[in-house]
Amino acid sequence: MALKRAMDLGRDPWGTVLASNLAVASVFLPMFAWDGGLEPLDKAYQPILSGLLFFLAQIAAYKSFAAGDLSVAIPAQGSKVLLVAALTVCLLGQKLGGRVWAAAALTVAAIYLLQDRAEGERWRKRIRVTLGYAVLASAAFAAFDISVQKWSPGWGAQRFGAWVFLCQAALSGSLFFFPGRRFHGYPAGAWAWLGAGAFAMAFITLGLVLVIGLAGKAALVNILFNSRCVWSVVFVWLGGRWFANKEAKAGRRAMAHRLLGAGLMMAAIGLAVL
Repeated sequence: MALKRAMDLGRDPWGTVLASNLAVASVFLPMFAWDGGLEPLDKAYQPILSGLLFFLAQIAAYKSFAAGDLSVAIPAQGSKVLLVAALTVCLLGQKLGGRVWAAAALTVAAIYLLQDRAEGERWRKRIRVTLGYAVLASAAFAAFDISVQKWSPGWGAQRFGAWVFLCQAALSGSLFFFPGRRFHGYPAGAWAWLGAGAFAMAFITLGLVLVIGLAGKAALVNILFNSRCVWSVVFVWLGGRWFANKEAKAGRRAMAHRLLGAGLMMAAIGLAVL
């Protein structure tokens, strides 16, 4: 919600992505103090590819925030858990049970409800664009999580994370060439929201990567993280006004649809993981 507010005030989503990515890199770079040595060159592609996946996922995620409503974008990103499960089967050789197929059906129902049957073609298009970016972000984040689970044991979780986010910070420099003013002329209020949101996201990412890297179990970690599917709708509905968020004005019917969709997404996550 803080990042969404920063984007609204600064009117520059790419600047928000850049600040967030640099904040993430800044909390990982101290990991080099543990062990920042290089692996053999034949493994150098691993942190580079993981960094690229995270970079692309961030772009899609923030575009979903900028294009539409958080109470649609964040629950839709819960589809990441199913994609993690599917990629675990494809890339790590684990089996896909019947519960995951049931979870997939619930996910389809959840995304249908998140569209909340809004009136007006312009509004419906906005919801579809939000959902599209959210699902793209989910796919990239899922691939990123699997890459961390697969490759970090060979490097060590701290060292792999440090190299991954050094790579994504380098890639983030390309955002200076995207259209927009990149921090120039931001109002004072935007900086406070941007700093709060960027570093909150940075420490969340630090926790997720270290837990997945040290313990594995990317799918199990994601069920806990994606409880935000429900909390995002509740917080936006009840507390959005504190962040100048106007999504609750969509009406009780629309917000109830979104809450039901978020609940179905959580049920799908539970089936996929448990």
